[in-house]
Amino acid sequence: MPWEAYTEGCIGCGTCTYLCPTCHCFEIKDTEENEIVSRRRLWDSCMYPRFTLHAGGHNPRAAKPERFRQRVLHKYVYLPQNYGFTACTGCGRCIRYCPGGLNIKNAVADIQKRTGEVQDA
Repeated sequence: MPWEAYTEGCIGCGTCTYLCPTCHCFEIKDTEENEIVSRRRLWDSCMYPRFTLHAGGHNPRAAKPERFRQRVLHKYVYLPQNYGFTACTGCGRCIRYCPGGLNIKNAVADIQKRTGEVQDA
């Protein structure tokens, strides 16, 4: 798949994931204030370059195409295989507000066409 072409305009801002009603990525942060430690869950984005950075320094998805590929496969392949539904409501927020002009719907349609999963009507 031409993942590089799909992500040409991506600036890695994460807007698509923050606006998506089905995205739920987070990170855990421990903070200390006045000798009281608290643990908080903070929203994060799989489209950020350091999202998959391991403690040892390895990053399996350092490049935009790799991150976008994971996002597409998670929403349209892995969840349907495991749970029987996609993680897309079709609201179009990720498309409408993307400053780089990415369109996940067009990418998925192109992938389906390339893999022969959808026949042209």
